[in-house]
Amino acid sequence: MRYDAALKYVYALERRGIKLELDSLGRGLGRLGHPERHLRFVHVAGTNGKGSVSAMVASCLRAAGFRTGLFTSPHLHRWVERIQINGRPLSKTAAAAAISEVAEAFDAPRAPVLSFFETTFAAALVAFRNAETDIVVLETGLGGRLDATNVVVPEVSVITGVALDHQRYLGPTLARIALEKAGILKRGVPAISGVRDRSARAVVRTEAKRRRCPLKELDSDFGADGIADLWCGAHTLTDVELGLPGEHQHSNAALAYATLLELRAHGFDVPDRAIRHGLRAVRWPCRLEWLEGRPRVLLDAAHNPEGARALAKYLGEHRAP
Repeated sequence: MRYDAALKYVYALERRGIKLELDSLGRGLGRLGHPERHLRFVHVAGTNGKGSVSAMVASCLRAAGFRTGLFTSPHLHRWVERIQINGRPLSKTAAAAAISEVAEAFDAPRAPVLSFFETTFAAALVAFRNAETDIVVLETGLGGRLDATNVVVPEVSVITGVALDHQRYLGPTLARIALEKAGILKRGVPAISGVRDRSARAVVRTEAKRRRCPLKELDSDFGADGIADLWCGAHTLTDVELGLPGEHQHSNAALAYATLLELRAHGFDVPDRAIRHGLRAVRWPCRLEWLEGRPRVLLDAAHNPEGARALAKYLGEHRAP
């Protein structure tokens, strides 16, 4: 299947809508030889910040020399942006090959019926396996508990935060949404949480305890002091430069730092110098991004009240460069 035909195949699946269940993809991955079993993951959920944290972690892992996959959604311009290998969108050749393999497996008789997102994620797993990535940073699509990405068992699970968004699917309260996000926690797998709301935080703690997940929490086990210093337990990283603007990115950087230290404990050699370089070099489009030209235009992905507050704070403190 050529690239154009492969994309046409994937986009035709949008008519199937959103599916929040794991059975179809879980059963179907066997038809692909279970690519997820050949990969190692960082799994990131959260209402806001999960894309930025994922980008930070991936950038630092690349700086440490690891062949790194990154799966995010949605894309801004091109479908291949969702699947990155070593900081570059998937090539057209690799994308066509991965989609073709998925199409062949799931167009067979009695194969599970997959949605657009499930198919995209399955293709990503195939592409990451084919590229022999050392580790994949995996952002959830919607929620966590029933999100297609939740078929993996990661090295560490991350919940960036909880805010009101997608209540139709995730529930009307922060506590209910937190329960959906905490659905990514796996038994015995370390968890990093940036949840600050009291009711939501209690839910995450309860779920982590129930699954026997060692839990580190923002502001108590790790955090950011001022605009340049990160800490996690006895570890500190001072005078850090962030490539992403906005005060909210300090907490995101702290989440990334705690995650990377957890990976270090799991045998990933991620020295402080790589973390410094990765946090400075990270780029994440449409997050407080100024466009060149006149008039100056600021792009941001704020799409819920919490995101709007972060955007308003930035606008109140900064003028166009």
